[in-house]
Amino acid sequence: MERGNELITLLEAAGLLGISKSTLWRIIRGGELPVVKIAERSTRIKRSDLDAYVMRRYETKKPQNR
Repeated sequence: MERGNELITLLEAAGLLGISKSTLWRIIRGGELPVVKIAERSTRIKRSDLDAYVMRRYETKKPQNR
């Protein structure tokens, strides 16, 4: 499986973002980051979706040139 299609756990995603798992759940519930349900109690995130989320956040935080 190529990296973009790689599925990672919520714990791995939270670690990569440097946030808590509960904060990650708030982001997911807010619709900012899609998830893949593997089973009733098993949720994963596509690595490409996580990368896209980071890029969107980076773009909104860039300082504006004035």
